[in-house]
Amino acid sequence: MPLSFEAVPAPRFRAGFEFLFLAGIAVLPFIALANIVLALAFILFLCARLRVRLDAQGAWLLLYALFSCVSVFFAAQPERGVPHLDKVLLFLIFPMAVACYQQFRERRVFIWIFILQSIGFSVFGLVEYIVKSIHDPLYRIHGPVSHYMTYSGILMILAGILLAYASRGPDARLRRVCLGAALLSFIPILLSLTRNAWLGLLAMLLVLALARRKWAYLVAAAALILLMAFLPGAVGKRFRSISDPADPTNRDRLAMWKAGVLMVLEKPVTGQGMGMAEEDYVRFRQPAAVRSWVPHLHSNAFQIAAERGIPALVAYFGFVGATLAAGWRRRESWRGLATLLSASGIFIAGFFEFNFGLTVMFWHTLAAAALHHTPASTRYSESGRGRLPLPPREVNSRGTTHSPFGNPLDESKP
Repeated sequence: MPLSFEAVPAPRFRAGFEFLFLAGIAVLPFIALANIVLALAFILFLCARLRVRLDAQGAWLLLYALFSCVSVFFAAQPERGVPHLDKVLLFLIFPMAVACYQQFRERRVFIWIFILQSIGFSVFGLVEYIVKSIHDPLYRIHGPVSHYMTYSGILMILAGILLAYASRGPDARLRRVCLGAALLSFIPILLSLTRNAWLGLLAMLLVLALARRKWAYLVAAAALILLMAFLPGAVGKRFRSISDPADPTNRDRLAMWKAGVLMVLEKPVTGQGMGMAEEDYVRFRQPAAVRSWVPHLHSNAFQIAAERGIPALVAYFGFVGATLAAGWRRRESWRGLATLLSASGIFIAGFFEFNFGLTVMFWHTLAAAALHHTPASTRYSESGRGRLPLPPREVNSRGTTHSPFGNPLDESKP
């Protein structure tokens, strides 16, 4: 059942909600400010009385949130997991994003937010790298956020959105801007030395080639692989280490995943409890582990199953599958393609990093996952080029039928 929004009796609250939500998305790197703005947006969201019917994405996400809460109360020491329950509030980003995307009709605002975020992140990271790498050639960019993996992951999501617009956007000038901003973001992603983001970026190019059926994107992915494989210095060495079993970080990840399996075997249904993997890691740590303590298990699958149980893992895969399916169905529009590309990148990167729970990264993930939702009057012609199904037709006073939105296949109209 498609997610829809019914009568809104308070348009002034709706306008305020749209403004604050977009402002919150724009300032996401600044967690404290974003928390305040998005909290105010949620209050107006409630005041506007936007009623939501769950689609597959929302249903799987709701199940994931419920299993996360259950895991806390069935933990060995529930009081240790209770402080982590506030993370469940992050899931509210998704229904708010869908509400905003379906109600707000000034479509260019969305893409300009993502363009400016990407350029700002990229320039910030490049300047940081130039300054810091003088004293440390292996310095890893973290930009305006706290960790280099979060930084590269956010840039990867933004790159997927911009590539989608560059491929399917209706405005030719904006397509060129998006392509330039996306290519610019590739540089700090490479310099961050974050392998999971590299794999996510390659996955997005491959999915883009499949969705658009163009060999140019496969050539671009192959060229990027060759560039990283033969590049001298830290980037090339880091890329070649992906398949090196002797690499310390690879050995450490394998040890973490083995510890995660033991956690799952001990409590397969409810897991150790949300936020408990890092606290219980010492108990399950493998002799081959490089580090004595880790903040998480560096994999969405192992982290979710270990902390929240196998049912939560099934819900996670259900959400990912529903998001990919929704993006694929709407791949003829730039927003549907953006959902498809960003979800592909996040999913592949998530095999080697826990990116489905970190606050800023999770915000961007949910905002991108909802991007394929569009206002009813633009859903059929937003790409400007796609051949999508006609909207419902009505019968006028003369007994003839007409479309309430005009002919969506008439490309002579703006």
